[in-house]
Amino acid sequence: MQKQVSLVALAMATVASPSLAQEVVEGGSAEATPQADQVRSENLIIVSARRREETTQDIPLSISAFGSEEIDKFGFENAFDIAQQTPNVNISSFFDNSKPEIVIRGLGPQRLFSAFEQTPVGVYYDDIFSGSRSAHLAQMFDLERVEVLRGPQGTLFGRNTTGGAINFISKKPGDAFSLEGSVTYGRFNELSFEAAVDLPLSDTLAVRLAGIKRDRDGYVKNISGIPGVPERLQDVDNWGARAIIEWTPNASMDWTLNVHGFGSDTNTPAIFGRIGQGNGEPNTITGFVHPEDFYTLSINEVPEETIDAWGASLTGNIDIGNVTVTTITAYEDVEAFEFEDSDATPFAIQAFSVPDDHWQFSQELRFASNFGSLDWILGFYYYKDNLKANNVFNGFRDPLFGVAPGFEADNFLDQDTENWAIFGDVRLPLTDTLTVNGGLRFTSEDKSINADATVVVFSPDGMGGEIPFTIPTIVDEEVEADSNELTGRITLEWKPNDDLMIYGGYSRGFKSGGFNSQAFASPTELEPYDPETVDAFELGLKSTLFGGAATFNASIFHQKIKGLQSLVVIEDPLLGPLFFVRNAAEATSKGAEIEFRAEPMDGLTTSLGVGLVDAEFDSFPFNDGTGRDATGNKLPGVPSLSVNGLVQYEAYLAGGSSVTPRFDFSYVSDQFFEAQNRPLLDEQEGYILANASLSWRSSNERYEVRGWVKNLFDKQYFAKTLGGQSVSAGNATSYHGAPRMYGVTFRFRFD
Repeated sequence: MQKQVSLVALAMATVASPSLAQEVVEGGSAEATPQADQVRSENLIIVSARRREETTQDIPLSISAFGSEEIDKFGFENAFDIAQQTPNVNISSFFDNSKPEIVIRGLGPQRLFSAFEQTPVGVYYDDIFSGSRSAHLAQMFDLERVEVLRGPQGTLFGRNTTGGAINFISKKPGDAFSLEGSVTYGRFNELSFEAAVDLPLSDTLAVRLAGIKRDRDGYVKNISGIPGVPERLQDVDNWGARAIIEWTPNASMDWTLNVHGFGSDTNTPAIFGRIGQGNGEPNTITGFVHPEDFYTLSINEVPEETIDAWGASLTGNIDIGNVTVTTITAYEDVEAFEFEDSDATPFAIQAFSVPDDHWQFSQELRFASNFGSLDWILGFYYYKDNLKANNVFNGFRDPLFGVAPGFEADNFLDQDTENWAIFGDVRLPLTDTLTVNGGLRFTSEDKSINADATVVVFSPDGMGGEIPFTIPTIVDEEVEADSNELTGRITLEWKPNDDLMIYGGYSRGFKSGGFNSQAFASPTELEPYDPETVDAFELGLKSTLFGGAATFNASIFHQKIKGLQSLVVIEDPLLGPLFFVRNAAEATSKGAEIEFRAEPMDGLTTSLGVGLVDAEFDSFPFNDGTGRDATGNKLPGVPSLSVNGLVQYEAYLAGGSSVTPRFDFSYVSDQFFEAQNRPLLDEQEGYILANASLSWRSSNERYEVRGWVKNLFDKQYFAKTLGGQSVSAGNATSYHGAPRMYGVTFRFRFD
């Protein structure tokens, strides 16, 4: 860690030199060149991370932002793609479009796969908090930008932002007619359509309609030959649609109605038995040996993921003198169902279905003003949701097991959450170059859950059938929990000139407590767990170099996590394995981020990002009676080093059209996926993913054709593993990253 801090400190000292630009560009003029102005406009994306419109270079916190053009050029399709190009951000999931495990600066869910367990990274769509984990990977299309904020955001964003926040911002209606879209064809018969149209209906009313449809055959081969189980898995079949209506009756008022929906229906997740017991070794329960090919498996049941979601929001901005009043009213509804063949074999050892039904209502009211040099925001936030689920866990139902009894465990959960908060944020210049930023947020949250659970034991009847015996294990159990949290931040920023800012500060965030959704066998499994809190210190700089031709940003951080929410499994001699979510651990995360972007010559764009994290458990006894302890282990899903970069050159041809070759890559070092840090079972070695494209754009910029390749070198890697399955299913299981993908995209635009 000392080397990490020294590296950033050296960079800060170098950039702070006022003569740097003149020394590097020998004999060059200090005035910005046309190409430098172009780079400046591309780098300084306007964001609303602090509920104000400002550039990324003006915000005293670690933030990465991608504008619409970069989203298109990178070929981003979902949040997984964004993580590859953002330092110290890692996203993984066993599913295709739901329940991602988002890790920022070492903070992520500790093996909590259910919709009931919150992620420490807040996910927002058009400033609306997404309370459903099943909707966190909604369709990315027609976006103006994506903002990724690192570190606790406990003032303006509030709950569930101990690690950071990701905000997806849609394109708004334009003031003139336009039609744009794209068609993509790629490997495995990928066929995607995307389109958007701007319709100005009057001087005060405008509409933007946008939609997307994606289809692709599966890249995973199933060789079980069992009727009803397809030969190809991990397909894509999803859609998204959005209508945004803007009404501006006068210069002092505007209203935006956003109605949207998305859906997915795929035969995913394809789960492999490939690690430890099962990596060329027989399953310890059945003796089955898994196929050797990385993308081939053999299962007896069809995996499934379906999502149907829709929502609407109304945002109003009203200027009253020097005060702007903002109101945001939103409703979201998400229904999701996931089924997985958990043992990854052609036998019925384990299967798990996870359905959930979630709705939420939220209301935010903000007052913002700028009286002279004082810039402040005051606000009130209200949130209410309901989440229902019926989780089903089947085990040992295969005739292979003969006289051994099988079982089915069901639970029925109904949870209500009510949350309100008041917050304030202020920015006060102390001198011409020194400014203090601060904010506080008080949050009150009440949760209650009603639960029932049964375990059905199936005994063979000797004639090929089963005799069920039902055991009620949780009967109409009601549990309540409440919490009150004070969070906030204080930051000091120093701007000696327009091209340099150095800042340092402290922030605090919290993640909500709740109840364990994996309670099947005993009411004690439902006991509530408390909120998780993070205290973070950060020092950083933002700099613009060479008259705007480059930017260099860096930050170092130290975070203390208390009450870390973790899944703990305890073996009961009578009831078998019991699952608990407990505030079982404390942890420390420290590290740094560096982001550099430059256009050294006309048409050439380069960037480099580096993330360094040292995140480990300070204290984590499992309390399972075995004496196991993860103290000193690495936090799950946290590579100590991540690197990303790109090189792009736009060359103009005769007639004004252009050709642009582009290459980008990402690297993550070794990581563990579970707290036990078991070699082979939980470990993924470091790997590089590279992408390349070649595009042609017409002189009037109406048409573009781009050939692209993702995972250029066809790297085989584990996106997620479950080493604990080696005990209950006879082999550890894994979810595999996609192989090389390639295709052609045609884009058009008419004004």
